[in-house]
Amino acid sequence: GAFRDTPALILWGGRDWCFTDHFLAGWMQRLPNARVLRYDHAGHYVLEDAHEAIVPEVMNFLAR
Repeated sequence: GAFRDTPALILWGGRDWCFTDHFLAGWMQRLPNARVLRYDHAGHYVLEDAHEAIVPEVMNFLAR
């Protein structure tokens, strides 16, 4: 609850074998104002699988 209104960015790998969409739903419930970007082709190592899309998103998030 302490982070409920803190800016957050959730970058999710849609093919993660460990952290399924069930976990994503939990994070979205805990951080209702978070920006959520789901990369359907990415797996557990989402940054490795989708770095070309993720790096600019993180840079923009941190710049705000």
